[in-house]
Amino acid sequence: RFTAFSQDFRTVPEDKKEELRKALADVHFSPPPVAGSAPANEYDLEYARLPIAERLAAAERVYTVLGANDAMWCLFHRIAGYLYEASGDAARARQSRAKAAELAKAMLADPKEAGHAVELYLIRGSMRYFLGDRDAAAADLRTARTLTYSDAALSDERSRAYDAYLHSVIDDFLKEIEAGREVPRGNEPDDAPDDA
Repeated sequence: RFTAFSQDFRTVPEDKKEELRKALADVHFSPPPVAGSAPANEYDLEYARLPIAERLAAAERVYTVLGANDAMWCLFHRIAGYLYEASGDAARARQSRAKAAELAKAMLADPKEAGHAVELYLIRGSMRYFLGDRDAAAADLRTARTLTYSDAALSDERSRAYDAYLHSVIDDFLKEIEAGREVPRGNEPDDAPDDA
């Protein structure tokens, strides 16, 4: 029943295990498709075929027990928004993206997050875009464009490389919005020709 992002399986504090057991005691997953049904691909493990809403609900309990901070919850809700949309649950996708946008806004108000503001404006702008507010998204992306990423935990070289990556994403995203084109959501079918 323990459900978390893969990197968090290795970092479960010993003193939280009993609390996690209690928090997950009444979690029951719907059975996956009938055994022997053809997997979608070689990575289609039984767990991956469980309903995403059930997996996310269990993961939310896990992160509550683990005491996730705003940055972790923001990431969680961004991923949840994508996964809900991909599974056809537009209402939950919208709720998750709204939560992620609010968390990004709260972190922008925190002076300790000043070096991450470029990333937070990108996050909030992205969520606003996927919530249907192209103008607010573009405003956040334009603000992000004026900022520089820094993180005292990273070397200057790594901070500069991440800043360059963020600005590349911001520029591409903003270009699509300003041209009136839809920004790919990442879950579109791959219908591009092979030689594209």
